[in-house]
This record gives sequence, structure tokens and C-alpha cells, in this order.
Amino acid sequence: MSKTVNKKKGYTSTPSDLLFIILAGFAILFLPIFHLPSTMDEAMQPRLLASGIFALLFVLALWAPSIFKRTNLKVLHNKVFIVLGLYLCFTVLSLFFAWNPRQGLFDVSKTGITLVFMGLFAISISGIVDWINKLAKMALVASGIALAIGIVQYVQYVLLATTPKLEDGLELIYAVKGLMFHKNEYTASLMLLLPLATYAAVYLKDNWRFAGKLVVFLLVLMIILLKTRSVWIGLALGISSVLLLMLVFSNSLGVQARIRKNLLIAFIAGGAALTVLFSIPKPANEQSLFGRLRSVTDPNSNDNIHRLKIWKITANIIKRNPVLGVGAGNWEINAPAHFKGKFNHISQLNWTRPHNDYLWVCSEKGIPGLVLYLAFFFFIVYNLLSVIRLSSIPEHKAISLLMLGGLVAYLVVAFFNQPYERLEHQLMLAIFGAASVVMRHAAKPAKGIVLSKMVFLTTLAILSLFTIVYGIAAVSHESHIRKAIDARNSGNWEEMLNQSVLGKNNLTSLDPFAFPAEYYQGMALANLNRHKEAIEALQLARSQSPNNIWIHNQMGQSFYNLGKYNHAQKSVEKVLNVLPKYKEALISLSAIYYQKQRYGKAYQALTKIEGWQNDPQIVANIKVLQEKQKERQRLINEQGAGKNP
Repeated sequence: MSKTVNKKKGYTSTPSDLLFIILAGFAILFLPIFHLPSTMDEAMQPRLLASGIFALLFVLALWAPSIFKRTNLKVLHNKVFIVLGLYLCFTVLSLFFAWNPRQGLFDVSKTGITLVFMGLFAISISGIVDWINKLAKMALVASGIALAIGIVQYVQYVLLATTPKLEDGLELIYAVKGLMFHKNEYTASLMLLLPLATYAAVYLKDNWRFAGKLVVFLLVLMIILLKTRSVWIGLALGISSVLLLMLVFSNSLGVQARIRKNLLIAFIAGGAALTVLFSIPKPANEQSLFGRLRSVTDPNSNDNIHRLKIWKITANIIKRNPVLGVGAGNWEINAPAHFKGKFNHISQLNWTRPHNDYLWVCSEKGIPGLVLYLAFFFFIVYNLLSVIRLSSIPEHKAISLLMLGGLVAYLVVAFFNQPYERLEHQLMLAIFGAASVVMRHAAKPAKGIVLSKMVFLTTLAILSLFTIVYGIAAVSHESHIRKAIDARNSGNWEEMLNQSVLGKNNLTSLDPFAFPAEYYQGMALANLNRHKEAIEALQLARSQSPNNIWIHNQMGQSFYNLGKYNHAQKSVEKVLNVLPKYKEALISLSAIYYQKQRYGKAYQALTKIEGWQNDPQIVANIKVLQEKQKERQRLINEQGAGKNP
């Protein structure tokens, strides 16, 4: 295997270009399109598992004597690796104080594999002459694939749609999600490709440059059409930060006076345009492009009002657990305990994340965890700014500037969404982090103790192996639960029971909908009239997610069928504490009171249902209850008359 040497100052020998191409090709080209239709979330757990397998094989390849002896780890002497390693340790520590430690293992695996890839990228690119060009070309190909999928979906589901909305009531644009399986995550993935695509449009040659310009145009156009407001804001501030840095570091970047003048004019014009846009009255159609833009600053917008509520709930969780948080992965377990009085409809309860990465990290890992998380970004930014100031390589300055814009955009999106959840986004950050380390080392070689190759590779192998073990369990869990849900939808309760039992393991707990396997097991048993066993399963489900009202709702039904009306009432009341107008729960409560011969209470429960007058069955039940109350009153009157002749 030939040795690659870049004669530019600061570079050292590393594994061959082939290994780098394989590594980058996996992260940029293969991973974003790999998915398993058999899992509930076709991308999240399968891609984590694939990353673990690839990383372990790559680390084993680095152990080959011909490669091992050339691996130079001096480039790794950077605080970015230290803070991410400490953040990983703190994530593990938080599990010791979590209600459900198993639920945090995904976070541990994802953070660990991100650290692995950042290390692999750093040692792989540090000795390659044209690594930036290679990355940029791969980003163009990846962008082309992502755009092609998105364009086809946009034409099929939006332009050629025959209905005004999707079946679940969402806007048609939500069907455009690439292979990220959610519109917002797809838009964020396009945004993160822009720095490398922009570099290609400016610095590559001939057909590659033309392709870069076309891809940048299409990426921006698709981002606009997808109407993801957080990405709009992130992209705008990312571009603004690039322009501002060009002014601040004009000497280091070689920005001419004429260009500086044009940049100042652009800033003033942009500010004036925004002022005019946000002074225009809001349009009637909030889902239009302009309506989406204007809704950004409207706290009463349907897209904002519940998000602000969930932020307040998360802030309250942080206030109660400021040091260690509630444990990695446990926000979705703790948050429902604070839902009382906050929401009015069942559709408003589908919160498994707080839609703000900073609040999310702080609530699960406390303030120290948030500090470490932010420190990771701080040192990447510091490295990139150092490259702009110190490097003598124009390409390094250019890509550093663009990556800084990408980081600003990511940090803005993270304020409104949860890119932290998706491994694809984290691996792009790993590339940015590794690039910042390598380029800073090239500009100013790091000094200090060099990590042992054996320790380094062993650590990466252990983290990769853990990711594989967890990933296998998680993929198996989701595959069986998906089959259980399919069986439920077809009314095959025996199959649902079988698949839900197979879906249980010691490394996973809740599925993407925040339900444990035992919840589905209990539902299947209940529908098989095995209510005693159903309650046992549901109690195990409750032990994993004690604030999940749907577990309590299912328990209430089984308690009712066993004639344990007091237990049933307590379960149903937990549902009504969160959703006081929930029709099904009020009907259940009325039935419980009826069995307890508390007809007045049963009547009150039914009359709390909104629009009960328009439901013939409820009206009929109310008449029955009124007759029961009259009959009881008649008996009371007769008994009273008998005592007083």
C-alpha cells in the first residue's frame, strides 16, 4: 500500500487514500440512503447498527501492520476530542440516576460512534493532499441522490396530489422527506451538505464546478420549498455569519476593499428587507411560504404555541434536576408528568422530544452536560477561526469559513428542532470537527503527549462493538414491535402477543412512539380476554414509563373487565388529569360509576363530553342514568315514608 505524503507544511503520513474514500463514502454516500423497512423508524436504529459494523471493520483494518505503523496520532491532540469524550462519560454517568437506564443506551451508542468516526476521519485525512476536493465531490453526489429522491416525492405527493392534505391531516409537503423519514430532518440534511457543495461550486474545476453551482441552487430551492422554518432561519444566519467573518477577517481571507463594501451593502439591504417583510400583515394562509416565514415571530401561531409549552415543561424539569438531569433518554419518560392542564387534545401529546437540543441535553444531563455539549462546538469554532487566522493554505481558509457557516446554521436549527437525535447529522458534525482539528494542526502543530496507538484503536473497537450489540437489540426490538402493530391493525391478537413478547430484550425499552413492548403485550392479552395477565404485563410497562397515560388507560380497561372498579377508576382518572375532555376516558369513567351504582357521577362524566347532545348512544345512556336516578330517589322517598307513617 503506497504511502501518501503531502509536502505542504503540517501534514504527516496516514493510511492510504483508498481508506479515506471508503470512510467518507460510507458516511456521506451510503449511510444516508441505507434503511430497513422492517423497523418502525426505518433509518435511526438500522443506520446506527450499520455504523457500528463499519467502524469496527475499519478499526480492524487499521490494525494491519502495514497501516498500523504509519498511523500518526499527533493530530488527535485537540480539546474537541477531550470534551466529546467527557460528554460521553457524563452521558453514561447520567444513566445511574435515570428512572429507565435502558432508554439512554441509544444516546450512549450514538455519541460513542460519533466520537469513533471523528477520530477515524482525523487520522485518515491528515496526510491526504486533496481531501477537501474528495469530500466536496462526494457531497455533490450525495446531494444529487438526496435531491433526486426529494424532487420525485415533491412531484408525486405535492404537485400531483388529488387531496388538499395528507390522511393524517398534515400539509402535503410533509410527504417529502427523502430517506430521512421526516421532512424537517431531510431539510436539515440538505442544509448540512451546503458548505461542501458551495466549496465545490467555487473551487473545483470544469464540470465539477458547474455541478457544484447547480447543486447549490437546487439545495437552496428545495430548502425553500420544504417550508422548514428552523432551517430557513439557520441558513439565513449561517450565510450572514459567513459574510460577517469575511468582513472581520478580510485581511486573512484576502477580501478586497470593493468586496467589503458590497458585503456592507448586502447586510444593510438584508436588514431592511427583513424589516419590511415582518412589518407586512400576516397572510390568511399560514402554510404559504410567506405565511410560514411570518409565523416565526408569532407566539400564538399553531406551530409555536405548543412548542413554547413543551419548552416551559422542559425548563421545569431542568429546574428540578439541575446537576445530573433525569438521565439520558429519559426526557420522554419524565415530561408527561408535567402535561396536566397544558394540552386539550390527544393530537397535542405526541411529544417524544422537546424540539430544542439545548433544553433536551440540559434536562437529561444537567447543566454540566450542557456545558460539555456546548464546549464541543466552541472548540470546533475555535479551531476553524484559528485556521482562518493562521493557515497559509487558501483552501483551508475557504472550507473553514464555509464550515463555520454550516455550524452556525446547525446551532440555530438545534434551537428549534432535534438534529442531535439523528446519527447522519452527528456524523456530518464529526467530519466538521475532524477537519477543524486537522487544519489547525496543519497551521499550528499540536504539542503534548501522543496517545498510544494500541489504546486508541482498542477504545474505538470497544465503542464500535458496543454500538453493534445495542444496534442488533434495537433493530430486533423495532422489527418485532412493528409486526405486533401490524397484527393489531388486522385484529390478529395471538400474533400481536407473540411478536410483542419477542420484541422484549435487556438493552431496549421504549419504541419510537414511547411505548414499551409490554404495552403491546398487555393490549393483546386484554383483547384475548386474559385480563389478569394483561395487568401484569401493563404493570411492567408502567414501571418503565410511569407517566404514560395510554398505559394507564389500557390498565383501566382490564381492571374494569375484572370487576376491580376502584383500580379502574384510578387508572382512568390519570388519563383525565391530562386530558379532561377525552371522550373515551369519560365514557369509561361513567361506566365505572354505573357499576358502582353512583349514577349521578356517571351522569356528570357523560355530560362533560363536548357535543354529547349530538351522539345518540350517549344521549340514550344519559336517559338510562336519569331513570336510574329517579328510581333511586323514589326508593329513598319510599324508605323515608316507611319510617315516618
